[in-house]
Amino acid sequence: MLQKVKNISYLCKVAFNLDEEKKQLAILPAGAEVISTSLQIVEPLAGCTIDLGVGQDLEYFLNNVDCAAKDVADTSMPFCALKNEVVVATITGFKSKKEAETKPAAGPADPKAPAPLKPAAKEEKDPPCILRLHYFLPSEITIEV
Repeated sequence: MLQKVKNISYLCKVAFNLDEEKKQLAILPAGAEVISTSLQIVEPLAGCTIDLGVGQDLEYFLNNVDCAAKDVADTSMPFCALKNEVVVATITGFKSKKEAETKPAAGPADPKAPAPLKPAAKEEKDPPCILRLHYFLPSEITIEV
């Protein structure tokens, strides 16, 4: 018996922040057959949800994934890219990069007051989310069983 087998699989792993409404996360080449999608919430953000999709269907893979707790959302929704496609995350309740700067209130200068401290350098944190796409590209071999 002869059987055709798709023998090369790929894992696309993308870490991303929740700081924009729409993020283009990965490109699926034409002919890619997606067999599983996983979204890991590493750093929770209350009031935030994520939709994952492609092209015009922005909720194709995952819909309303709650980011309030550390969790992993998986789907085995199959997808075949007929042309190059972009996987897009739509984020609601995102945290903007632009934080409002607060200025100290103007008051009388006290010569005995200590000099203001410089803000500490921000610690580099792990990105709050990790997307993993497992897919095959059209590369078939024939095996005999």
